[in-house]
Amino acid sequence: MKASSTYIAFAVFALLFGAAPAEARQELAETDTLVVAAQRSIPSPGGVFLRNLLVPGWGHAAIESYTRGSVYFAARVASGYMLFKTIAKLSEAREVERRHTALVRDSLLALAEADSVFARQLERPGALDAAIESHPGTKGIRGLVSSREQQREDWITWNLFWVLISGLDAFVAAHLMDFPAQLTADPEPGGGVQLQLRIPVPNVR
Repeated sequence: MKASSTYIAFAVFALLFGAAPAEARQELAETDTLVVAAQRSIPSPGGVFLRNLLVPGWGHAAIESYTRGSVYFAARVASGYMLFKTIAKLSEAREVERRHTALVRDSLLALAEADSVFARQLERPGALDAAIESHPGTKGIRGLVSSREQQREDWITWNLFWVLISGLDAFVAAHLMDFPAQLTADPEPGGGVQLQLRIPVPNVR
């Protein structure tokens, strides 16, 4: 009986303390799996760059750089809005130019019907277009159209700039995610800002 009791106690002991390491190994394996899955969920720098090209701030959000992403998102939305607004104003200016040109043309043709000398002058090639160009209001309207076209080109350039710079910033930030350096900016009493770059160096023994 004593021997049987000893064997039973030993079996229970082995079962209890042998299962614990197995459970620990399983939990460790599950943790490693979650870590690997989390690492795989982080997009590559190239993927971050492409995401920012498609949607402003998407690449920064993917690497949890929400502040920088929101700044670029606001900049791109604002520049896109200004481009849309400038295109609308350009369309309005061109419509005003079209109506003005038609009105001046009709006025000149009506004047030519009443004045035979002026009618013969308008018969020369390009005379009617030259008369429209020399009208006092034409120059101002053409200048407005040219100004709107220049503004449109400027805002297109700004939109391309923000698209490119936000993508490059997200690309670099993705590369530097694991870099342990810390950049701090401390205001100085006399004015100005002091920048400090801290890079931890492991002890070598």
